Amino acid sequence: MNKILIFLLFIFTISAQDSSFSAKGFKVVEYNKEGKLSSILRGNNGSRFGKEANINGVHFEIFNKDSKMDLTTPKCTYNFETKMCSSKEPVKVVGDGVKITGVGFDIDNQSKKIFIRSKVKVVWKQPAQKDTKSSKDTK
Repeated sequence: MNKILIFLLFIFTISAQDSSFSAKGFKVVEYNKEGKLSSILRGNNGSRFGKEANINGVHFEIFNKDSKMDLTTPKCTYNFETKMCSSKEPVKVVGDGVKITGVGFDIDNQSKKIFIRSKVKVVWKQPAQKDTKSSKDTK
C-alpha cells in the first residue's frame, strides 16, 4: 500500500512540475497595468505544456479604451510569459467599423499589435454614430 501511495505521489509531482493539462472551455483573462480588463482568450478546448498552450476554436476579445475587437481562428498557440499569440490558420478580426481577414497572425497582447501574415483583406465602414445631440426642452 505504501509503495502505491509513494508511486502516485511521484507521478503527481512529475505532472505538477510539467504544468501540462488539457481542458474543454479553455480561457485566459489578462489585465493591464492599471488593473483594467485587457483581453479574454477563449477556446473550445486547449492543452498547456509549460509556458505555452495550443488552443482550438479560438475567440480572442481585445479591449481598448472604449472599443473591443474580436478575433476568431480555428487554432492558435499562446505563450503565457510573452503574452504572444500566433497561428498559421485563417483569421477574422472584427471591430468598430472594420473587418479584417487573412491567413496567419501574431498578436502581442502587451503592445496591442496584430500582424496578419498573408492574404489580408480589410473592409472598413464608418462606425455607427453615437447620439451626441443635446436634449433641449421643447414646449
